[in-house]
Amino acid sequence: MIRTAFIFEIEETLFDTIEVRATALGEALMAEGVSVLRADVVKAHRGQTARMALAALPITATLDDTGADLVLKRAADIARDGFERAAPAFDVAARDAVLALAADFPVGVVTRGDRQQAQAWLEQASLDTCVGCVRSLGDLALREHIQVWNDVRSRLHAARGAMFAPAPLFAGARSGEFRDIAARGLHEDVALSAGIALHELDAALICSLFEMDRGAP
Repeated sequence: MIRTAFIFEIEETLFDTIEVRATALGEALMAEGVSVLRADVVKAHRGQTARMALAALPITATLDDTGADLVLKRAADIARDGFERAAPAFDVAARDAVLALAADFPVGVVTRGDRQQAQAWLEQASLDTCVGCVRSLGDLALREHIQVWNDVRSRLHAARGAMFAPAPLFAGARSGEFRDIAARGLHEDVALSAGIALHELDAALICSLFEMDRGAP
């Protein structure tokens, strides 16, 4: 039988992190003398890593490579401090869906933030025992994201994987070993309203992605 992994990105699908992420990026930009409307930062950051969000803000074209790297490092530090003061809330229905999926598939996690912090959040949500691998996209360029997804799949000893994440993250993470499922964000009144919510996923839906392939999960 073909072993199939379920690999998902946890921010904005399980954990509510956007306010802290947007605040961190906004403050980091201000420290470099770049003033951006908060609403624009939030919009740019939804479904994207800090590096992708930074590139999506036109005003940041005034930053050179060194300035951009300083902004990203400062934003990561500010976000880390914020999450250490208060861990992000998680969606209980989404957590329960992951627990159910873990009965049928090996489960892996990709995070935009710090791997150790993500592991602590998973423990808080009582998911640490059912997640077999956690890896971070960090501040990698989009074209390098597929390496992270493939590393998780490999460590779960799976030949193929269903990847669940906000659609912007798929641009650099598509390959023949994966089928992607666009995630709907936790806040349906904003961007990322398209797609499916984590709590709506089940084993039948994931299996249907591979129905033209031989074998079973």
